[in-house]
Amino acid sequence: MMWKTFEYGNKKDVFAYGWEISKANDIPSYGFSGGNVSAYRIFPQNNMAIIMMSNGYNFFPAQYHIVNHVAAIIDKNLTDAYSIAEESIIAGFAQTNNPNAEKNYYAIKAKNPKWDFDGTLNNIGYILMGNSRIDEAIKVFELNVKEHPQSGNAFDSLGEGYFKAKNYPLALKNYKKSLELNPQNTNGSSMIKKIVDLMAKKN
Repeated sequence: MMWKTFEYGNKKDVFAYGWEISKANDIPSYGFSGGNVSAYRIFPQNNMAIIMMSNGYNFFPAQYHIVNHVAAIIDKNLTDAYSIAEESIIAGFAQTNNPNAEKNYYAIKAKNPKWDFDGTLNNIGYILMGNSRIDEAIKVFELNVKEHPQSGNAFDSLGEGYFKAKNYPLALKNYKKSLELNPQNTNGSSMIKKIVDLMAKKN
């Protein structure tokens, strides 16, 4: 039962009754992580389980990528090209004001046009923002919006980036676009009200 897929109402989340469901090179595995410093993953088809513990990370939570690398060392069939590409994208944006980060992203996408890094780019943007690298975060959010013009979530994140930068007109514009794409976005509607009030006070 722990490995059986739970049917979420939004039809998007992929989680079992007990554990996360992950795939490495299309081979299913099940596990969980704690505090982004530990992880457990079992690969039933490969008769393998991996436990990983660390002292943390400098930029992006690395536990899943570490587990994938260990799995690939034990069984080459578990070498996951998407995960390796994702690491390369993360590493590029982790470097401060790296002019080649976006070029690297597009080079990877050119070779693998079906791969989608929506969640990866969004996470990178928030991590940059959390590290007070607001301008770089906005660039990543803008890239994500360009790549996913129908994603209300991508515009919501870009709106938040501009809000953190105190660029209220652009924050408002992107939150409105987010709400247009996803009318159920309650965060977007509350932020629009907040920004309108702030702009009124400034005037």
